[in-house]
Amino acid sequence: MSFDWTQYYQLSRELLGKPNSTATEEAKQRSAISRAYYAVFNLAAVYIRMVEGDDAIVDNKDAHYAVSSYFERQNNNVSTQIASNLIILRRLRNQADYRDTIRTPKQTADESLARASTTIQLLSKLKR
Repeated sequence: MSFDWTQYYQLSRELLGKPNSTATEEAKQRSAISRAYYAVFNLAAVYIRMVEGDDAIVDNKDAHYAVSSYFERQNNNVSTQIASNLIILRRLRNQADYRDTIRTPKQTADESLARASTTIQLLSKLKR
């Protein structure tokens, strides 16, 4: 069955504590998938800004690709894992944000959260 996109509106009402919200579990799961990706993407972008000293790599229309590519080019195991997780999380986020159907939204949300957690830990290793 196709996702009812008005559920994102209902979820936004729920997140703001508005009465009479009817957000479905799928809307919450899709939002969790999307937020997990953006948490990791933005943490990775902050890391790049710290290391490179400027915003050029992340302040362009290809920022999502540029961030994962940056980590691929670092040529070490931790950075390679970060790049791989960013690519997978972005793919899952695109499914959640643009496709009418996701076969297993709960499993996809759980996978996204697990990958995000792992990637956040990997990013913290690079900061030492």
